[in-house]
Amino acid sequence: MKLIRVTSQQSSYLAKVASGKTAQDIANEEHVSVPTVRYHLNGLRASFDAETLPELAAKGVHTKVIIPDGQGGFKPSPE
Repeated sequence: MKLIRVTSQQSSYLAKVASGKTAQDIANEEHVSVPTVRYHLNGLRASFDAETLPELAAKGVHTKVIIPDGQGGFKPSPE
């Protein structure tokens, strides 16, 4: 598998999606627009060659970009 560079913002958004948050939820929490959230998630989907957000989340877990947070959700992996 190729090396995929992920920014801290992208891994944070991915962890939130994997934890069940919507783009609107993330935008509200991060004080950004929904299109900004979608832009970052779409960039990640292209990088991971994922067609859907659930597939992207699964690939994020598989590659350890995000890890379980111990409370039923996910968090970005430590750098």
